[in-house]
Amino acid sequence: MFIFCLFLFGMLELSIKFIFSQKDELSQICNILEQDSLRFWKLKPKLNTTFRGVKIRTNSLGLRIVGRDIG
Repeated sequence: MFIFCLFLFGMLELSIKFIFSQKDELSQICNILEQDSLRFWKLKPKLNTTFRGVKIRTNSLGLRIVGRDIG
């Protein structure tokens, strides 16, 4: 019975961690996207942030900037 209770509490803890990590990931995704009438979602314009360890930069049109700025 004791082992079953430990197993049950372990599964409960893992479930809670899984649920809260998804909410955090969703908020990170929402920070870099905005609604678009044609494509449903698009990158926000003038973005300069890091997402999942990758630096993301966009220009005023919401297009990715790779490397150096030109002019």
